Amino acid sequence: MNNNVLLGLAIVVLALLLPVAAFAGGTQEQTAEEEPIITFFANSKYYSDNTTIMRNQAFEAETGIKVEMQLVPGEDIEFYDKTDIAIMGGDNTDCIRLTNPINIARYVDAGFLMPLDEILDEIGYAAEAVYGKFLKRYNGHLLYLPYEQSIHSVYFNKAIFDSAGVAYPQTPWTWDDYVTTAKKLVDKSRGVYGSYFVNWPYYYYMLARQRNIRAYKADGSSNYEHAAFKESLKFMNDLGNVHKVQPSYLEYQAKKMQWDTWAATGKFGMICIGSWFTGLLTDPATYPRDWDWGIVETPAAGPSGKNNLMAGGVWSILKNAKHPKNAARYIAWVSENSYKYAGGIPARVNLTPQEVQDLLGGIAEKSAGSVTVEQLNAALLANTLGVVDEKISGPRVREYSDIIEQEGQLYLSGEQSLEDTIRIIKERADRILAESKT
Repeated sequence: MNNNVLLGLAIVVLALLLPVAAFAGGTQEQTAEEEPIITFFANSKYYSDNTTIMRNQAFEAETGIKVEMQLVPGEDIEFYDKTDIAIMGGDNTDCIRLTNPINIARYVDAGFLMPLDEILDEIGYAAEAVYGKFLKRYNGHLLYLPYEQSIHSVYFNKAIFDSAGVAYPQTPWTWDDYVTTAKKLVDKSRGVYGSYFVNWPYYYYMLARQRNIRAYKADGSSNYEHAAFKESLKFMNDLGNVHKVQPSYLEYQAKKMQWDTWAATGKFGMICIGSWFTGLLTDPATYPRDWDWGIVETPAAGPSGKNNLMAGGVWSILKNAKHPKNAARYIAWVSENSYKYAGGIPARVNLTPQEVQDLLGGIAEKSAGSVTVEQLNAALLANTLGVVDEKISGPRVREYSDIIEQEGQLYLSGEQSLEDTIRIIKERADRILAESKT
């Protein structure tokens, strides 16, 4: 029995093991595209979330199209494995919400998503006018609409700047400007640093991402020998070990510093992090502070690096969708309006001044006078940078990312040279990528 037959049998067996209720959308007797209904896969948490229910009810009231969620039970980690199997088995559920660049790439690479340009034209929806720079195309095809964005900005502690007599950062600026500014803020006598980066692996290749350098070559092998990846890793190392503007990697580990240390201590001048960080700075119960904060757009990584890191969720129509036009209407509506129910920042470029005020006014108010709507808008919505996914994506990306983290930490801890680190990442990644082709 050959491998293809074995794979086919495995898919059938796994599909039979899934609860029938989870994929009812694939068995309903629906024959007409005009039937006013759409279906989408929902994990257990999303299925029962009140804001999800409210959004669906609002869409139904506005359009007359009924929304049916197809529950995929189990842990979140199982969601994509189960929906993979359903789609490969011919399930005709209409839509899916994808919430991570890695999962988005997984569905794009598998060919599970329906191209949207033609069907959006048919319903008269101009996506470019709504989402602008937040749209992403694959070989010229639009495969999803973004419903939220968590874009990076630099948050800064005004008290530290004022104490050091340093002007608040302004745009446009570069990472060289960032380092220069951070050096002026360091005050060892008070335990104050100018900078703080959370030890998350995607920062190890931040400059390469800002220049939109792919981690994969056209032949599917690793592109990690590209100079931008070496420069990125060196930049992160030098912040602590050369410029001394933030704790070194070893200090970070020894003191057990965390993702929220910047907000919790008030001892760091600047941090570059996603827009979700405003939640910490507007929560005085969990993060009490006696200092004001500011926000400014991310520095550019040189002339070719005028992009910002972004994460965010998207809505797609699945390739076997039974009601593609109604599905297009749904993903367009929910992508535009999701933030009104669940919060977050929409990936839209067409917000009216009143919508901007409604969206950011609450953050400004909760900041206790630290920032204005205009400053938040300049950093989060109307900034001058393009956008790129904060993380790399592609074949075997989880293992690839683990390799980058493991070897990168050896370099940051001084156990391995920069040259050896880049070489080993390339060699290890190439081995797993070659395995994926066999």
